[in-house]
Amino acid sequence: MLPDFQQQTYRYLTGRILDIGYVSKPLALTGDIVGVDIQQAPCPPNYREVRMANLNIEPIPYADASFESIFAGETIEHLANPMRFLAECNRVLVPHGVCVLTTPNPYYWIDIIQNAFPSRFPGAENDQHFNSPTRIAMRTCARRASFRVEREEGTFIHIPIIRKKVTLRRWPLLTSQTVYVLRKTDEFKHSIMVSRPHQRGDLPKEFELDARLF
Repeated sequence: MLPDFQQQTYRYLTGRILDIGYVSKPLALTGDIVGVDIQQAPCPPNYREVRMANLNIEPIPYADASFESIFAGETIEHLANPMRFLAECNRVLVPHGVCVLTTPNPYYWIDIIQNAFPSRFPGAENDQHFNSPTRIAMRTCARRASFRVEREEGTFIHIPIIRKKVTLRRWPLLTSQTVYVLRKTDEFKHSIMVSRPHQRGDLPKEFELDARLF
């Protein structure tokens, strides 16, 4: 189950909403909501419909420009190709639609300790997580998938001394998860730009590779 921080994302979700990975904790909203998940589960009573899809190898099973908002809570780290996923989110959003993602913070104090001493925390390994993007990496991926990062928020921090979780929305570096609010742009950058050092003055410093990311 996702923690209560899911509720802080509700203010960004409007219009027709696609909830990706809804099974673990459906959105507690009313309206035109549909869900997609890799596992089959009953349709929540407040959802219009749900569909099953493996987004590692399949596209989002909806047509272009079908939604005003997308919510994907703790989902992108489960996907082998996060860039393909972001490009698919862009595809099914209307112009200037919003995609709200939450991801684990790779610099969270608990994760730092576990990565520093992995042999002491064998139970920390998660065979369902393929990536844990930093804020800089997420900004880069969002830009290459034709999104603009409008907002980054923190969620909460565990304080073991008092055994409580304290909300720190303004300090995402310190919190367990990061919330990203991405706005679809009119630019399409689903290709790779690489910089290769060379000594030839007749060549540009950057080369745009003709390679699809998805």
